[in-house]
Amino acid sequence: MDSELLNRFAAERDRYSLFTSSVENLIRRLCSDAGISVEIEARTKSVESLTEKVRRKNYGTLSDIPDLSGVRVIVQYTDDVERVCDILTTSLVIRDDDQHVFDAPDAFGYASRHLVVQLDDDRASLPEWGSVKDLQCEIQVRTILQHAWASISHSLDYKNETDVPRAIRRKLFQVAALIEVGDQLFEDFRTDLAEVRAEYSDQTGGGQWQQLPVDVESLRATWPMWDPAPVGHALAERGVHIADSDRAGAFAETDPEPQILSEIADMAASLRLRTIGALADFVNDADTLDGFLDRFGAGTSSAYSTDYLALLRLFDAIRERELDMPATVEASRHARSLVTDL
Repeated sequence: MDSELLNRFAAERDRYSLFTSSVENLIRRLCSDAGISVEIEARTKSVESLTEKVRRKNYGTLSDIPDLSGVRVIVQYTDDVERVCDILTTSLVIRDDDQHVFDAPDAFGYASRHLVVQLDDDRASLPEWGSVKDLQCEIQVRTILQHAWASISHSLDYKNETDVPRAIRRKLFQVAALIEVGDQLFEDFRTDLAEVRAEYSDQTGGGQWQQLPVDVESLRATWPMWDPAPVGHALAERGVHIADSDRAGAFAETDPEPQILSEIADMAASLRLRTIGALADFVNDADTLDGFLDRFGAGTSSAYSTDYLALLRLFDAIRERELDMPATVEASRHARSLVTDL
């Protein structure tokens, strides 16, 4: 019977491979539509691997073996495990749902979800799924840290607690605990970040943006309020060419790249400008700005494509010249507004 089973799988393996690839693409699209960042691994079992499997356990038919097609979905956060499983539940037929959850403090293993799925009637009726509509696939969903544990323990061939030498067993328990704590801390970080973003948004909307500390998130929250065109004009007057420097409100129409915000936050820190208000005052102060630009030097020639680069270049030039910086700069009566009033 084993040889008959193996021969049949060898003859149909291409069909299983097509099913594996199709399920992988489906999951990738569903997760993308839901805004869930995932890494996906997919494989169709080899004939050699199936040979080892049937030696350990008797199977009547290929349909008795759930993992001939296999897809692994690796997510960043523990909450995303549940989100992905919910998506799979609404998009496919779940034949089995094995939740690897360990409540005991000395439990051996890693948490994850293993689902065995088949196509629902609607999807199975589509022409592109017709040749594989009767097949099933095992889908594993786990976090990056859970995947790290699984990968390393698999390479050590430790399937159960009793496989591990007693003298070093405690070390593996410690690693498992750290992975669980790490997953929880990452989840807490995401929650805290969402709260900080909401707080920054409220302060910006309430006209309290000046008190916000300078960081990537506060710059993102106040980004639509910044207009660096005056800096571009000032630099252009001193021989530094800024392409499109006349374009007003460039920031309001631009979704900044994280690297841009990171550079501004880093430069503000080097200038000891610790709040968004101090940063605004610094760029707003016409006398101070003129003084720095004079020391920066006329006749410099560079070209930049957008107004924000003028601001970055100004900060960079000041830092490179190692000019003495005050802790804060008062906005003068000559200030030209780079932050608009709400």
